[in-house]
Amino acid sequence: MTHVIFAVDTRIHRDIVEAKKVSNWLIGTLGAKVLLGAYKMRGTGVAVTELSFLLPENVFDGYVNGTGIVSKQESFLYVSECNKQYATLKFTDKSIPDEYLGCLKRVGRDEAMEKGEYSYDPITKQFFIVVANSQNEAPAERAARELWQAVDLTLNAIKYGSVSSLASAAEKLTKIRDEQRPRWL
Repeated sequence: MTHVIFAVDTRIHRDIVEAKKVSNWLIGTLGAKVLLGAYKMRGTGVAVTELSFLLPENVFDGYVNGTGIVSKQESFLYVSECNKQYATLKFTDKSIPDEYLGCLKRVGRDEAMEKGEYSYDPITKQFFIVVANSQNEAPAERAARELWQAVDLTLNAIKYGSVSSLASAAEKLTKIRDEQRPRWL
């Protein structure tokens, strides 16, 4: 099962009555877990700390996603429940591809503060950070990322007329094809 870590829109935080209603609904009705998150905004590097929630993906998709409480969010963090806890950022703008970040790792407070990007569970008093490690990447996500990179390289080679880049892209695509070929072929 996959879980989603998300924040509600800023406008809700500004209205204390609305914030209480939304929080009560998320926690009391849907069973959301409350987290405190810190991250750096994409493109600016500005540090942000915010209250966030954790729900199973099916509950998030069925009751939260697409509602007015998350309509202004840029992305949501999807975390697999397997022992590796693969973390993937999925953007609300579907023209932006999902971004595999790495695996969640439980760390101490000092390491989390040093990194500056973390999720904190106030109930268990545990910090989690994302550790980028391509060796821990989910096989399907790694294959998709490699294919996307090879296609991107191919398109740029065609666009700019680079023969050496086209040869490099052909090598990558051949490698991907050979690795993904069914054993019965």
